Amino acid sequence: MTYLKGLFKTIDVIANPTCAQTAERILESDESGCWKFGATLRYMMYVKLANYSGIPSITVPSGFAPNGLPTGIMLSGNWYSEEVLFKIGHVLDLDHKREKPEVFTDLLQ
Repeated sequence: MTYLKGLFKTIDVIANPTCAQTAERILESDESGCWKFGATLRYMMYVKLANYSGIPSITVPSGFAPNGLPTGIMLSGNWYSEEVLFKIGHVLDLDHKREKPEVFTDLLQ
């Protein structure tokens, strides 16, 4: 915590990918609800800092990976800096072009 307190005296926001990888392909065998533990650990790699330290974070869409799947950027700030994160996230979101990803599965059909 001491390191983060010092860090936030010199910066306003930490920006990193929301997930460490894009989503894995949904296989027929996944319909039973199997849990891909390894993939979950890779997805959650960057959220640990906020989870363990209690600093606020927000994630916003950032585009698409080369495989056509959506990506996001996670912004983390000093404790009680939610307003700053909302403002930055809003600006980034305004610049994001919304479209269905190249790879899309409608799970509601």
